[in-house]
Amino acid sequence: MDESADAVTLPRVWPSLRDVDFFVDTQVVGLNRLIATALRLPAGARLLERLVPVAVPLARLVGSRAGGYVVEVVANDGRVATTALVAQRRSYLAAVLPATVVARSLASGNSPQPGVVPPDRHYDPDELFGELRKLGTEIHQY
Repeated sequence: MDESADAVTLPRVWPSLRDVDFFVDTQVVGLNRLIATALRLPAGARLLERLVPVAVPLARLVGSRAGGYVVEVVANDGRVATTALVAQRRSYLAAVLPATVVARSLASGNSPQPGVVPPDRHYDPDELFGELRKLGTEIHQY
C-alpha cells in the first residue's frame, strides 16, 4: 500500500478506486537516484536524515524554484482525467492551502456538520482553486 494520505482518504471518498500512487521528483539532478539507492540500504534512511542539514541548503541552491502536483484518474473504461497544479515559485503552499481554507471557514462560523466529514467536503473546490490562483498557481485540467 502506498504511504501517502491519498492512499487512505481517496478510497473512502471513491470506493471504486483500486490504486493510488504517489511519486516525488526532487528536480535536482541525480538526487532521485541517490535517495532511491540509499533507501535500499539497511541504514540508508538514517544516513539520509543525517545529511539533511547539508542537503537541504544545497538543494535550495541548485534546485528548481518551480513545482507541481498532478492527479491523474483512469476510469475502468480507459477515460483519463488529469489535473495539474503548477507554480513557478512557492509551490509548497499548495500542500498547506487546503488546511488554511478550512481554518478560515471554521473561524468565520461556516463549519460543516459535526462529526466525521469526508475529505471531499472540507471546503468548496472552487474556493480552493481561487486561492491557489491568487498565489500564482496555474491549474490545468485535461
